Amino acid sequence: MSEKFALIVLVLLLFCSSLVMVSCNSETSPAASEALESLRKMSSEVKTNLTLEEYKTRLNLMKAEVEKKQTQIPEGELKTQINLAKSAYIDAERFWTGLEKNNSHTMTGNDAVAVEKVIKTYNIPADKINPSDIGSSAKVVWEAADKYIERATKLNSKK
Repeated sequence: MSEKFALIVLVLLLFCSSLVMVSCNSETSPAASEALESLRKMSSEVKTNLTLEEYKTRLNLMKAEVEKKQTQIPEGELKTQINLAKSAYIDAERFWTGLEKNNSHTMTGNDAVAVEKVIKTYNIPADKINPSDIGSSAKVVWEAADKYIERATKLNSKK
């Protein structure tokens, strides 16, 4: 009977230690914090008067930083919100590029499809699409990115 009791105690100890490990793993994720910092930096930078080329350069830096950290973030809502924010900045670049090409009359069918997809994804009202003021047009997408960053930040701080 004491061997059975010892086995039960051992099983309970193992179970409890796994709960402690799960609880420890639910603390703020350093990888998520670093990815969010890159996204916040991008959010600040889009509020300045960037050219499309400057935007692309900063976008590529942000993507590299976030993608490096994404492999260390467990699957779940936090990772999803980070991915959505990153995707919004990528979509904004496609939108901006498409509008630039439209202005220079070099827009291809693929560019038109990309612009249309962004308009539908972010429900951009027609009155917000101004090819001569692309920053204002992309602002709707950047605001969506900010909302994803805010949600991810809350999720990360709850951990």
